[in-house]
Amino acid sequence: MKKILGFFGVLLLGATIGASGVKITAELKTQKVSYNGNVSDQEVIAYNGSTYVPLRKFGELVNIPVNYKDGVVYLGNDGSKNISYWGQDIKDMSKRVNAIGMDFVNYAYNDKWNVVEEDNIGNKYTNYLVLEASYHMEDGNYIEFPLNSEYKEFRAKLGIPKASQDSIGERLIKIYVDDNLRYEHTLIKGDMPKDIVIDISKGNKLRIEAFHLGEYEKSSIGLFNGEFVK
Repeated sequence: MKKILGFFGVLLLGATIGASGVKITAELKTQKVSYNGNVSDQEVIAYNGSTYVPLRKFGELVNIPVNYKDGVVYLGNDGSKNISYWGQDIKDMSKRVNAIGMDFVNYAYNDKWNVVEEDNIGNKYTNYLVLEASYHMEDGNYIEFPLNSEYKEFRAKLGIPKASQDSIGERLIKIYVDDNLRYEHTLIKGDMPKDIVIDISKGNKLRIEAFHLGEYEKSSIGLFNGEFVK
């Protein structure tokens, strides 16, 4: 993956940058960065009184997709509409509900009410899917999305939602394309969020299942910054 450096200090101060191909000597260090009250440690570059942060990481902080294609860095949509999002472009086709009709899953993309979901290390997202884990291994909680053979990859950050960060038991996620298991992973208390990429090419349906392993305990699994890539 290409490392794309963005000018964090410039974004804050509104300055202009024009030079390219210039060699500089700079300091790489860890810096606390705050966005909307969410403070995290980031690797930054300090140079000539300004602080620079990788552009892809900056995009994650402010929930803006960053992509590189054909020599161009795109912030947000690249104009070709090659990425779709749940809650905006794709609606679920099926999901498990409880006996009184309440959902076991909640998902959104830039909700109009600015609802934010937080993971267990304090990252905040407006693009998220949170699925409550079932303790019945034979009958897991699930949600399904239509693919219609339109997409090549599903990308997201897998993690533990803050609301269930203190749950002790293991939780298992399984992701199917049609009836084929494409991804399986077990999370335990304290696990860090991780990026996942799943091949969904030629698939008609994406199914996400969540299970809680062990004695009954309410827990959930989060998929953040989810993208369906054409």
